[in-house]
Amino acid sequence: MKKGFTLIELLISLVLFTAATAIAIGGFVRALRAQREASSIIAAQSDAGAALEQMAREIRTGTSFCTPASSCGSVCTAGSEPWNCSALEFTNVEGLPVTYAATSSYIGKDGMAITGQDAVIKYLRFIIFGTAPGGPWNPRITILLGVTPNSTDPAIRDSIIPLQTTVSARPQT
Repeated sequence: MKKGFTLIELLISLVLFTAATAIAIGGFVRALRAQREASSIIAAQSDAGAALEQMAREIRTGTSFCTPASSCGSVCTAGSEPWNCSALEFTNVEGLPVTYAATSSYIGKDGMAITGQDAVIKYLRFIIFGTAPGGPWNPRITILLGVTPNSTDPAIRDSIIPLQTTVSARPQT
């Protein structure tokens, strides 16, 4: 009698091997998708964080921040302080006027993009306090920013990453 495998044994082993391979490939595909999502989120957060840092550095040494009574009245909610503004106008340390605002695709400084292609801007708000002439406070600006990754994956493109920082302008001497 010859020794060997029967056709049934070969078919069973083939089915088991195929099932194990399918499970392994499924896990690998899920891991790749998770890595791609994480990379998109990290890139968007890094892009937005760099823009926040640039704005904060310039605001720290700025003067003449907008109020509803100034030229920014159209972008600020009227009322008493704090002002809630969709754009920020001020004079930088070099004496030049600066405007930060957002479009649907980027944050701009004087109309030039300071964010890259990795982040989609959902909202940008400036909460301004302490700009009253002769007031006891140094101006303080809170920047609220919401971004989403620039992705076609619906699992992450609809999730908003909220970022916030508060900057106190240095007293001018």
